[in-house]
This record gives sequence, C-alpha cells and structure tokens, in this order.
Amino acid sequence: MCWQAFFSIWTLLLASSASHEAVLPPPPEFDHFGDLNKTVRDLKQVLGHRKLPDGTEEAKLSPADIASCFFNSDLAALKLAQGGMTITAAIHTCGFGDIGEKIEACTANLAGTIATFAAAGSFITQAVLNCDADYSHWQNNCATASLNLISGLSGIAANAAGIANACPESAAELRGETIFSPISVNDDTGVTNCVLTANQAAGFLGRAGILINTAATSSCVRDGHYSPAACSSVLTSALAAFASAGAMISGAISKCSKGVQWDAACSARIQGLTGSLLKVANFASSMASKKCEGESGLDKATPSFPLPHVPPLFA
Repeated sequence: MCWQAFFSIWTLLLASSASHEAVLPPPPEFDHFGDLNKTVRDLKQVLGHRKLPDGTEEAKLSPADIASCFFNSDLAALKLAQGGMTITAAIHTCGFGDIGEKIEACTANLAGTIATFAAAGSFITQAVLNCDADYSHWQNNCATASLNLISGLSGIAANAAGIANACPESAAELRGETIFSPISVNDDTGVTNCVLTANQAAGFLGRAGILINTAATSSCVRDGHYSPAACSSVLTSALAAFASAGAMISGAISKCSKGVQWDAACSARIQGLTGSLLKVANFASSMASKKCEGESGLDKATPSFPLPHVPPLFA
C-alpha cells in the first residue's frame, strides 16, 4: 500500500509539472510601435542606410568609406599617443633639469612631436570626411592638405636628425632615446612604443590598400572626369602610406627586439624621410586639384573626385 500511494503521488507530480511546462506565457504587448519604428530608423541611419523613394534601401557609406573611417580614426588615436611618447623622449634628450643634452635625438623628438600631432590632425579631418555619408565639408580637404604639409616638413627635419642619431657608428652614450631607437627612457615607454609602432604598421598597410583601390577604380581612370592632379594626389598618398608602414615595421623591430637593433632604427628613419618627402609632393598635387578653392573647386565640380568616394590625403 505504501508503494502504491507513493507511486500515485509521484504520477500526479509529473503530470502537474508537464502541464505547467506546456503552458506558454502570453506574448508581450507593445503599446509604442511608433517609438520602436523610430528606434529602428535611427539604427539604420547609424549603420549608414537610407530609404529611397521606391521603398528600397541603399547604403550611404561604401565598404571602402567604412574602412577608411576606421583606419583614419584608429591612426588618429595612435598618432596622439605617439605624440606623448615623443614629448617624453624630448624631455630626456634636450637637457631639461640635470639630464644631458643629445642634439640629434633632441631635434628628432621636438620636430617629431610637431609632425606627429599634425598627422593626428590630418587623420581626424579625414575621419570627418569618410565617416560622414552626407559629405559637404570642402574645408576639411584644405585642412587635410595643410596639415599634411606641416607634418611633411616637420617629418623631414625629424627624420634627418633621426638618421644622424641612429645610422652612424657612434658611441652609444652619444645616441639618445627616440620613438624608433632601440634604447628607451624606461621599460614602460619602450613597451608602449613597441605596441604603437606595430599597430600603426598594420593601419598604414590597410590604408595603402584602400588608396590603391581608389586609384584603380576612380581617381586614375581615364574617363570624362579624369584629373591628373587628383590621380597624383592619391598615388603619392599610397606611396606615403607604404613608406610609413615600412618605417613603423622597422621601428617595431627596433623597439620590440631584446637586442640592440640600431640598423632597424636607421632603416625606420630613412623610410620615414621618404614618407615625409612624399607628403610634401602630395600637398602640391592637392593644391593643383584645387582642394582649397571651396565650392567652385574641382572637388565639387567633378563627380569622380569628391569625398567620401575618394579617400583624401594620407598623412
């Protein structure tokens, strides 16, 4: 009897449990479908889509624009961080306090600070251009070209001094700390510079690929809207990107290696000098393509040239 009673109770519990699992809760009721639709529209706007008159949707930003937006934003942040590293190195090489002065390294760090912050500004203006699907800010084109010139001229001074610091077979005590030299202010700055140079190398290679695609599909296509100056601007930007990537790769080898790699630091400075010269050439091409002539310039008159369809200058 005891077992029969237990079995009956167990059967009732299982049936009750099964009946509860089979009952689904009622679906939630939405009282504010208007707010929900507005949220969906806002999300689509953020993701870069717009509604066309026929009811279809069109991406406002092309994949190349989205990639350019990402790389420009990323490189702007990395350049700002690198600027902090050049300031730290300048404090330790320019004779502040009781620290001995090292002329070549000091010059490389001071000029490098100007070049780095100018490059960061250039990337920021480019990010505004490429991340804005409703581009109408021609002033950013002019600002990018001007910042590129400042970065290029300062970079020439910085890399020339850096070559004098890294390339000769001079005594170690005469060489100073820079963002590319194998010696660092301390272990923390050395690790930071290692990370920054490695990440910038990847970013510059990505930007170079985008610029080559732009030259092959838009700026350098000989159609009715072809402009030699616009084509030259994109090509010199791509070459500057490759030179900058090479400088960062060599700089990463110098900073990230356990041994003292002065040859890698020297290579980084030579490639950096090449990139700086290309920036100056890029500025000349930009002026020839009327980037600072406002709404009446080539940027607005030629459909194949306005941003964001063609990435702007490359710092």
